[in-house]
Amino acid sequence: MKTVSNFVVSEKKNFNSSVRTFLPKYTVIPIYNNLDEESKNTIKVGDSVQEGQVLQYAHFITHSSVPGKVDSIINCELPNGKIGKAVKIKTSGSFSYLGKPLKEEEPKVLDAFSKQELSLIIKNAGIVNTFKVIDSLYEQVVSYAEKTNFLVVRMFDEDPSRLTDTFISQNYSSSVVKGAFYIAKSFSAKGIIFVCPKKNFTPPDFVELGDFPYLCVFADTERYPSGFKSNLIQYIKKNSKTISSELFGEVNDKSLFVDSGTALDVYNAVTYKMPVVEKIVHVTGDCLRAAAMFKVRVGTPISALVEQCGGLKKPVAKILINGVLIGSSITSMDIPITKGVKSITFLPVLALNNQNLSPCIRCGKCRFSCSENLYPDLLFRSYMQGTPKTDEKLLRTAIFCSECNLCNSVCPARLPLSHIISILKENQNA
Repeated sequence: MKTVSNFVVSEKKNFNSSVRTFLPKYTVIPIYNNLDEESKNTIKVGDSVQEGQVLQYAHFITHSSVPGKVDSIINCELPNGKIGKAVKIKTSGSFSYLGKPLKEEEPKVLDAFSKQELSLIIKNAGIVNTFKVIDSLYEQVVSYAEKTNFLVVRMFDEDPSRLTDTFISQNYSSSVVKGAFYIAKSFSAKGIIFVCPKKNFTPPDFVELGDFPYLCVFADTERYPSGFKSNLIQYIKKNSKTISSELFGEVNDKSLFVDSGTALDVYNAVTYKMPVVEKIVHVTGDCLRAAAMFKVRVGTPISALVEQCGGLKKPVAKILINGVLIGSSITSMDIPITKGVKSITFLPVLALNNQNLSPCIRCGKCRFSCSENLYPDLLFRSYMQGTPKTDEKLLRTAIFCSECNLCNSVCPARLPLSHIISILKENQNA
């Protein structure tokens, strides 16, 4: 594995607090789902809505992040690069949560809620699991309900250019621990494993978990990759051998993995009956006059965040969502913040490598950088040549790819190695 400094330059200092963004005149709230299934919209143009009101029932529930009037239902570009429907709301009226003292409804005993009550709260709050692929947390806990497996909570960002989950873990640690307990109980988990950074991090206080089985292990986040499923499992297996109980040695890739941001959303839903209407987003990049950790209303356009950072000091060559190494590129600042956005990075031309594709020069850099000891160049070549049967054994190795994108980062020919391996991995799992 390489050190983080080989790939990204971190912020000069960590953020100690977040800033709430200004309320936009219009919010554009996507009403789409990952399954392309029929959804039930509850509003129409001209309707008045309240903060937290349900806009759509689908794979996960979508709520209005602001009070106001529905201006239109439009097609808009989303952070994942797709085009989807969205509700455009003109902000007006009083808020239900923002600016008001929130009444804590959390019981004195964490164990007061039943498994069914917790899963229903998670569903009604519209919580998504943002560990990797954005998905309904409710659907996940229901599918795990009969498996009695483990919950793994990553307390840092898998992409070192992003600081969001690390910030949440450090500044909302008690809430993250409680939220993790609620998730674990919602599917009768055997225990919780918290994976924390080894350096410059104060571990949470786990005293409120009482007798519930938990384990805290530490990851070397100064090396990359360190935050993908395979990495976390390695850290857990290594640490579980040092304790008397072998319970946590049973953790595998079928366990439920979440990040600290997801646990925080669950805590807010249980404690304040608050749906997901706001996300913490790390905004950074050499093009900006200032970096920031924002509390952003879902549906706020990216351009509003740029304005609050003082605007641009350099022309933008690329905008990346959710990290430099594993993030995706977008083309417009009009794209709204969704539940799955953790960070936005604005890169100038000088920060980009030559993007022109060229034939593989067989330098071997992708092989040396691969944390799973795969052969990205051979997998790419086999795919491009039509995946001959003689390569079936090679192609099966694609399932071990962690999708860390290191091979893409070091390839001088700029070949889309990681993207092709992801396709091969999906084909193997189909």
